[in-house]
Amino acid sequence: MKSMFKLLGIIAIVAVIGFTMIACDTGGGGGGGGGGGSDVGEQKKPDTYVPQNERYTSLDANLNEYVLDINEVTTGRAALNYQKNYTYKLTITLKADGSVATSKGTVKINYYKNEGDGLIYITTLDLTNTDTGKKINITIFDSDKDTGNFAINSIEGDTIPVDTDSPVKNVEMPKVAYLYNEANAPNGAGAGYFLIKGDVDSAGKAKNIESSFNGKPVIGILKAFADNKDLKSITIPANITYIGNAAFQNTGLTTITIPATVKKIEGYSNFADCAQLATVTFAPNSQLEVIGGQAFFNCSKLTAIDIPKSVKAIDGWETFENCTSLTTVTFETGSQLQRFGSMTFAGCSALTSITIPGTVTTIGLEGNWGGTFDNCTKINEITIPESVSYLGPGTFANWTDTQTINVEGYYSREEADDAWAEGWNWTDAIWVFKDSPQGPPPTPIWP
Repeated sequence: MKSMFKLLGIIAIVAVIGFTMIACDTGGGGGGGGGGGSDVGEQKKPDTYVPQNERYTSLDANLNEYVLDINEVTTGRAALNYQKNYTYKLTITLKADGSVATSKGTVKINYYKNEGDGLIYITTLDLTNTDTGKKINITIFDSDKDTGNFAINSIEGDTIPVDTDSPVKNVEMPKVAYLYNEANAPNGAGAGYFLIKGDVDSAGKAKNIESSFNGKPVIGILKAFADNKDLKSITIPANITYIGNAAFQNTGLTTITIPATVKKIEGYSNFADCAQLATVTFAPNSQLEVIGGQAFFNCSKLTAIDIPKSVKAIDGWETFENCTSLTTVTFETGSQLQRFGSMTFAGCSALTSITIPGTVTTIGLEGNWGGTFDNCTKINEITIPESVSYLGPGTFANWTDTQTINVEGYYSREEADDAWAEGWNWTDAIWVFKDSPQGPPPTPIWP
């Protein structure tokens, strides 16, 4: 899966992604990532942080406390650098009787180099227990806070590997776990728990998501089912208002219904790489405001999408990129959509029909490559409404001279140049401008 962790230069910098435990109510910040800034949840690619702490904490579904200390072997500095060596100490305190399990050993940073941007991306950490040689795979996040949080993704063996002198020997992996999201968390989802590890039955159906946990509401889903190919179906309950990073990425889902209560699908890769996902349905009277970056990236069987009128932004990068079977995109009557992000429909090679709502002002993330409709070569004709004031570079990249772009807001290329500049570039499409008040120009098309 695509990681949310970026290493810039030689410093490994961790961004908020998904998690598989519960962060403490005190000191454990909310997860979620992505948005912030404007009233429609403007998104950027994941923010980067320099870790300043060496302690990370979590609580599991039984309120057992996990405290992880990571230290660089030479200096003790906690900022993760994939070229250095680290040790760890994990202390698990059981809620039932206060007994303690311990695990100590070495840390291996898993990463890859992105050939596109040349950066190193951290994916996970492997903690190898010195006494047993067995591994614990984890994700860390909120590393910009005084105390970060972490998640146990998987373990080697039936129980968490512990030291030979550990007072407690058998600590199992939780099947279901939650993260507490603070009221002031950047994701704007409010106070409540996020499901960050979900369970699936033998028939491939997700087990029921509780409406509350530990006396507080369950309001979101984060990375809970990521990479779980056994997941074929799920009923998302009405108490869920937020679907965050990688919630269902790379699962076996074939269809999904988003309840009307969900206000944000944001972060990144919410349903990305769901190769069998053919149908996405938004419940009537949807309150959805934002669909974020890579939300449905590479969902190659998705054939159509109907966007609720409540959506104000299809934001971030690559929301529907490489949905190669997507033929139609429809916006509900009364659409409030204000902007598209970058590369939103790039590579949607089967897309034949889309009408940009007259409320849209921005196409492409400002200051970045646009490419919103890059390589959508089966659209015969599209209209840019008069409301559009920003058109990102390469919005219609790789369009051919058999395709037509109607421009409602300008009488000529020269007028549009002043507003859109590079928005014209990288396309051979025919541009048709509206008639001037004095009548149509002698040559109403360009180029």
